Amino acid sequence: MDRTRSASSTASVSKAAAWPRISAAERARRCPGFRVVGLDASASQLAIAEQRCTALGLTNVTFVEADVYSTGLPRNTFDVVHCRLLLCHLQRPEAAIREMADITRPGGTVVCCDIDMHELYTLPRTAPFERLREIYLRRRHMDGLDNHLASRLPALLSAAGLRDLEMAFIQPVAFRGEEKRLWEYTFAESAERTLEKGLVTETELDALLEAVREVSRDDQVGVVQARLPVCWARKPTR
Repeated sequence: MDRTRSASSTASVSKAAAWPRISAAERARRCPGFRVVGLDASASQLAIAEQRCTALGLTNVTFVEADVYSTGLPRNTFDVVHCRLLLCHLQRPEAAIREMADITRPGGTVVCCDIDMHELYTLPRTAPFERLREIYLRRRHMDGLDNHLASRLPALLSAAGLRDLEMAFIQPVAFRGEEKRLWEYTFAESAERTLEKGLVTETELDALLEAVREVSRDDQVGVVQARLPVCWARKPTR
């Protein structure tokens, strides 16, 4: 967002749309000159976001309950349209990107930050995280989600009529602290769904979770977080 803000400074950037609602709050905080519209399909989550913005004293953000495929927002309006970790949860990401492009003004920018689970691993490599990644990718495939979305982002933005593509990657490594335990927590929270899919037995799942916790406690092992590709492009002026 900082890059697009700097690149767009001569265009008098004033309006931005962002998914999900947490992303909108962060955009509003970091870019006080923007008027930000945050979108989410969940009214309860939007209420939480509004409370967070009130607590932070943010007055430049509003929230809209909307379908990502058909937002109902005015066409050709927003200077920047941004989504973070949204497309990886959709069965039709290309349709969502088309909607993002449609509400962007000519000359405006669409920014997509997503995730590449293939690039989640540890240094040195450990069997528990290799197995965790394998299960997570198989479950996503069973849910009809695209495990190769990250590599397709430039093509998807281009197919939506966007030009001047740029791309960067974010991939921190954590050797200690809560950041290191992100995937431990994520995997534990989704344990029930993993069992429902029949990907593991309860006994194997319990053993795997304990093995992952052991990795988290070992500060000689670093968790290489799943790579976050960030791709952005501009809507042609004509």
